[in-house]
Amino acid sequence: MILKLCGLGLVAAVAAQLLGEGGFKGKRFFSVLCILLLLSFAEEGIEMLAKEVIGLTEIGAASDVAKCALKIVGIGYVFGLSSDTLSELGEGGMAKALVTVGRIEILATVFPYFKDMLELGTGLIK
Repeated sequence: MILKLCGLGLVAAVAAQLLGEGGFKGKRFFSVLCILLLLSFAEEGIEMLAKEVIGLTEIGAASDVAKCALKIVGIGYVFGLSSDTLSELGEGGMAKALVTVGRIEILATVFPYFKDMLELGTGLIK
């Protein structure tokens, strides 16, 4: 399956390049459709991963820090894919703004743990 997806990606990239050189104005739209098609093939893997993560959190095997780390990874992927898509559409400014918003979301997620570590450190010093 991996080779098929890589092959599909290469064929789509070549097709998009040829369309662009041929003067097709919908090249960006075609590229975004190809990206969405490739991501749709990952649906089974995403579902399996989500079930595993949910299973870990339900049985209590994941600590709060592990849950936070998983959340940060998820935030990073969602904002990364979204900003890449915006860049592909030629919206570089919006893509950069979205990356900044993603970083702020990650900081907001991590901040309570950072605060707890500072309180623990100052409690040990006293």
